[in-house]
Amino acid sequence: MTAYPPYTGDDARCTKCGGHGAGTEYVGNFFELSYGDVYRSPGSTDEVFVRECYRCSYKWVEAVPAEAA
Repeated sequence: MTAYPPYTGDDARCTKCGGHGAGTEYVGNFFELSYGDVYRSPGSTDEVFVRECYRCSYKWVEAVPAEAA
């Protein structure tokens, strides 16, 4: 099981540019980051959100909250 950062909700802050606010896309076990590669942790059933900064479009992965999983 991979430990993804917790979901930051509406208070998301981009680690790349420091901007506040990010879009959220539920992608289940597969996710694509800014550089176009698609990943899945081997043997993982973890569900994740891909977040995208509203300012610079940087993408990162966060865990789906336990109550939503």
